[in-house]
Amino acid sequence: EKRSGSCSAQELSDTAALRPGPAALVLRTCEALGYIESDPASHSYRGAVEGGRCFDDLDSLAAASASFGPTLLSLYADATPPFGIPSAAASRHLEAWLQHRNAWHASAGERLGALLGGG
Repeated sequence: EKRSGSCSAQELSDTAALRPGPAALVLRTCEALGYIESDPASHSYRGAVEGGRCFDDLDSLAAASASFGPTLLSLYADATPPFGIPSAAASRHLEAWLQHRNAWHASAGERLGALLGGG
């Protein structure tokens, strides 16, 4: 039986118009980082209680930096992964990371800081 508030990789891919393989990869990555939990019996995922704090951290980070949202949006609009290295898209991502890394790392919770700031 599926838990309330949970979804499978297929449901995520259908809802977000993603291919099932990448949707499953995103879910497994989020689980490895502790943001979500899986239920092997139902093949579904839901937000982890402790990891759910990530969304609060992300909201605080966005509120503290007016350039946070536009930077992330521009990266995926102008330099959509996957991309080769070296490439103009890779350079764009590295420039944004260098520009914002310290603020992202310092402002975010431990997990989000590691994800955005690199450790």
